This record gives sequence, C-alpha cells and structure tokens, in this order.
Amino acid sequence: MKAKPADDPLSWTSLASIHQQRCPHRNWYFLPWHRAYLAAFERACRNLSGKADFALPYWDWFIDRQLPEPFRGSANSGNILWEDRPGFPENASLPIETFGEATLERILASEGFEAFGSSRPFNQNSLDSSWQRKSGASTELEFGPHNNVHGILLGVMVSGLSPLDPIFWLHHCNVDRIWSLWTARHPTFALDELFLGFEFANDFTAVASDVPARVQKLLNTERLGYSYPPLLTIADVAEQITLQRVEAWQSFDTSILGNQSGFVALQGSGVGAGNGLPILVAKSTQGGIATRTQPLSIPFIAQQPIETLLGDLGNEQSGSAVVLTGPRRVVSFSRINFKHPPTDPGGRVHIFLNCDYLSPAIGPGDPHYVTTIAFFAGHDDHGEVTVQVDLTDTLATVRRNGDLTGKELVVQLMPAQSDDVEGSAVEVTSMTTTIL
Repeated sequence: MKAKPADDPLSWTSLASIHQQRCPHRNWYFLPWHRAYLAAFERACRNLSGKADFALPYWDWFIDRQLPEPFRGSANSGNILWEDRPGFPENASLPIETFGEATLERILASEGFEAFGSSRPFNQNSLDSSWQRKSGASTELEFGPHNNVHGILLGVMVSGLSPLDPIFWLHHCNVDRIWSLWTARHPTFALDELFLGFEFANDFTAVASDVPARVQKLLNTERLGYSYPPLLTIADVAEQITLQRVEAWQSFDTSILGNQSGFVALQGSGVGAGNGLPILVAKSTQGGIATRTQPLSIPFIAQQPIETLLGDLGNEQSGSAVVLTGPRRVVSFSRINFKHPPTDPGGRVHIFLNCDYLSPAIGPGDPHYVTTIAFFAGHDDHGEVTVQVDLTDTLATVRRNGDLTGKELVVQLMPAQSDDVEGSAVEVTSMTTTIL
C-alpha cells in the first residue's frame, strides 16, 4: 500500500485521506462509519496479500497498556509498522485511570446506544448526508479510550490523517470490539430510524464495493465476515423503564431551563416509573476556566440531601461481588460544554465529584474521581465541544464514603499534569446534570 501511487484508491495515502475527508466524530455515526472503514481495509489487505483469511488484529489496551511489540523500534529499524509517536516512548504505558477494568465496565454498562456510542447530532431532523460530520455529544468510549490513544501517542495520530500510523487500525479495531461487547450485553436496545437509515454514500466504494453503506447493515459483524471472542461472563443490565428514562434525558431540550443550577423535576410519561424517583435536571451557565493550579467546580443544588435522591445506588457492600444481572436503579450524567479544546494536543481533563480537598496532587486513584476527558485535535479544533460523562459509579462510591450528606452535587474539572500549563487549560461555558 505504501508503494502504490498516492492517487491509487488502495494506497496508504488514499486510505488515510478517506478518514480525513469523511469520518464522523462526536456523533452516533462514529462507530458504524469506522466499522465500515475497518471492513473495507481488511478486504483490501486480503486482496493485496492474497490471504483470504486475513483478520485484522486489535490492540486490547484495557489489558495490554504498552504499545504492541511488533510496532516498536526506531526510525532506523526498518520496521514497516514503526511510526514516530513522540508522546509515547517505547516502554510507556497508557494511564490506568482510562485504560482499566473499571472504565471498561462503566462503558459496557451504559444504558442506551446514545449513552454508549455518542449522541445524535444536535437537532438532527433528517437523513440528509450533511449530518454525517455534525456534532452531538461524545460519550466515554470516544472521549476516553479512543481520544486518549490519539492524544497520548501524538505524531500523525492527532490529525485527520491518523490512519497513516499503522497502529490506528488496531486501535479502532478494539473500539469496534467494545461495541460488539456492549451489543452482547444489551441485545434488546432500540435504535432510531435517523441512525439506522443513514447511508455513507461512496465512502468506501473504491476500496471495497461490497461493504454496506447503510448503518442498519453494519450492526452485525458476522454479516461483514468477522467476529470477536465473547467475554467469559456477559450480564444483561438493561431494563425498559431505565432505558425510557435515559431516552427522556437524551431528547430533553435543556435550553428551556435557563440557568437552573437547582435541580428541576421533569414532568411527562414514565417519569418516576421503575424506581419511584423523578427525573431531575439542573443547568449551570456559571462556566469558568480550569487550569493545572486551579480546578473548576460547578455546584448543582437539590431541595434535599443528594443521597436521598439515589434510591439503592451505592448500597452494595465491600467484599461481595457485584454481579450486573439487574437494572441500575438510578443513573446520572453530566453534559459539559467546552468553549474549545485545550491548545495542547495531548491535553486531558480529570473529572471529580464532591472532592472538597481537590488539588493538582489528587489523581485518578481518589474515590471522587469519575473519568478523564481527552480531545482529538484533528476533529475537536472547530469551536465548542460537548461531552457526556456518566457519574453513576462515582456517585455510588462517594455515597458509601459519606460525602453526599449535603444538598450540593459538585462536578469538578482538573486538567491533567502537562508540561504546557497554559495550553492544558480549558474553559467551560455551561454544564447540565441529571439524576434519572
């Protein structure tokens, strides 16, 4: 592929250009588009190598946090898989706060596709092709492991031409595998026609004409000619009432709240069903800047202690296995709007809850830690960026620790350690938090 002329559809350059020109990020087409892209690439590899059984491997960064050995070396090593990755020395490891079992479990437990695979583009109302690259809210699989690999490795990986680095394909193959694992846990999830009916017109025709363009035909990997080994234990955590409550939140127009930093109970069909609790939403336009020396804290106020709004959440005891065989009684999300990404392409932001001693010295090992947001510079550099963060597991932990006795739920942002102190700063314009 590297030896082919740049204008050959199967050249290394042409394949990367498809990604630069056509790939969606920060919306619900992120996963199916990249699945089709991987399938087309795998077919090209089979065609050019003459190996009809070639299967693209994946980099399972949740258990192997160092760069796979075949991709190591140096500029003079002659290794065709080597690429300059200035942010990731050969013996470096991806951070455990993003690439650990807890993160995987949190991602796989996401209720509803839009809480898992990023949300629909804001205000989408048709199947017009213009929606393919418009922004919605990215969720943890995308802003966490996906963006972090790009942002940590640096080099071409922080550009729209990231497929020029061969590790791109193994990275995205693992993202695709996680989608398959999530689907196995949530076999009855429902999808909107605005998702299912969308077609990626002519994106892959020149590479592999038999790759489906319609999203609905990209949901089953076996129909595309490949599969992943299942986890040893697959638990079903879906419940129809819970899904209805999550969908109510996804479709709710938060602009009508104004600046309601106090929680407001939503009214409507199904509200309060299942766990007997109302759907609570609060919005803050307080905003502000978070730096390496000064975190940003956004408080949301309830009319009663926060812990009384959480049903059975957090009632499990230490020393006993938590088996995800039933519904989560309460789920909670924050949707954070950033004015723009940090200018440091490797900039990351840690999220905490109700940590009254938060400082630059506090890291992901703290029980108040939620997750880490990374920004993909190749796509996040065009104005406001919205992410959706699942607070549920941390709420359970801080409740057990007795840190939710008051009426405030405080979402906190602390930029991660960076040599570029000014470039790692982020500005928040508004934030919306819900307890479902």
